[in-house]
Amino acid sequence: MAPIRASLGQREPAIDIKINNHFDSKVYTCASGISGSVVVTPQKDIPFDSFHIFFAGTADTRIDFLQRGAPPSSIHTFLRLKAQVWSGHLPESRIFEAGQTYNVPFAFLVPSELDPRVCNDHHRATEQHQHQRLPPTMGGWDANDQAPEVAKIGYYIKVRIPQNNSKPIESSRPLRVLPTCPEDPPLPLHLAPDNDRYRLTQTKMIRPGLFSSKIGNLRLTATQPNPIMLSVNDLSTSGSSLNLDLEFTPVLIGGVPPEIYSITTRLRSTTFFSLTHLNYPPDLGNDAQIRNCPLTPYSTCHRIPIRQPDELVWERQYASEDPEKSCFNEPGGPRLESPVVQCCLRSRNETRSQPIKYTTTLAIPFKLPTSPKTMFLPTFHSCIISRTYTINLVLATGKSGTVLSLEIPIQVGVQDTNISSITGLPEYIPDEIPDGGMPPPYGHVD
Repeated sequence: MAPIRASLGQREPAIDIKINNHFDSKVYTCASGISGSVVVTPQKDIPFDSFHIFFAGTADTRIDFLQRGAPPSSIHTFLRLKAQVWSGHLPESRIFEAGQTYNVPFAFLVPSELDPRVCNDHHRATEQHQHQRLPPTMGGWDANDQAPEVAKIGYYIKVRIPQNNSKPIESSRPLRVLPTCPEDPPLPLHLAPDNDRYRLTQTKMIRPGLFSSKIGNLRLTATQPNPIMLSVNDLSTSGSSLNLDLEFTPVLIGGVPPEIYSITTRLRSTTFFSLTHLNYPPDLGNDAQIRNCPLTPYSTCHRIPIRQPDELVWERQYASEDPEKSCFNEPGGPRLESPVVQCCLRSRNETRSQPIKYTTTLAIPFKLPTSPKTMFLPTFHSCIISRTYTINLVLATGKSGTVLSLEIPIQVGVQDTNISSITGLPEYIPDEIPDGGMPPPYGHVD
């Protein structure tokens, strides 16, 4: 990633941003040290009053409509740290002379969170905390990060030399940042009862055939799985497990759980982006919030390969006694078999009442379908861009072809494995954040 330079008139001053121990595919995270120097080799004399080096982060969104003119866009600068430049590293004459070379060192640490003043327009502390986390680089990776072209997040080392009677001389160099993302509590879905994006339970009526009588109801329930954790070093991912509960309630005497033919899973990655400040979690927003602050979702899907379970062991629960768990192996007892799952029950010659329900559990391990061409960013929520993940799980039953489907939220986090490469504190200060309307500073183009 070569530096981005701005020209001065017809001539381009040579401003080179050198970063120590840097290479194009290097990934920085929270507490990573970024040090180096700005090398200025002007082709003509450049007078200056001030010289600035920044570590900056920006989010850019654009909404493309079928209309004439430039589409509306928004730019949010969420991070702007200014290096402390000592006067001894600058010429006393305050002129960068043509043909001379000047080296101005700098050092930064990637912060663990943003300044609270950058984003404070929230109704709940949860959103405030989420928006103070650093978002990851989006759109600047070699692999497809599943983000649209109209939503980007970038980090840069920037140099700015103001000029009295002309545009400032500027240069920048992009960096890739994958900040630490710890495990969050499960989503509070009970606070959004009307939300239709997630579904953790579903009940379907079961019939042996299309025109047969109903034999019972099958309920499928899932819990939010443990998060998938990314490694900053090689972008590899950890595994997780889907934990499912099945409950069959018979309505006919002798009704037994249906055969389970297959279980399939797909991962949906959704990027939400907006032109205005999002003061609610976009994946849990209600209709009123979305009307007041509209956003655009962009989704991609990937199949998650899983191993089909070999056997289900059902517990029979009676109205008059505790559940009994066993697998039927006795001669003469019923046994249900399917291409994928064997459902085992035990029957005894004891006098018992009809079971009121059958229950069983499943644990399905899985990993993300990573490849050199695809990567998964961590789950995050920032002021104008968010990323979430959902697992679509489909369970197909026996001859009736009944299908149950769940939409299960899952978090993708980033392991905290960084060791800073800078000893001591770097010399920088947070750049001035203007008072007034929050969050600063936004730029809108209509």
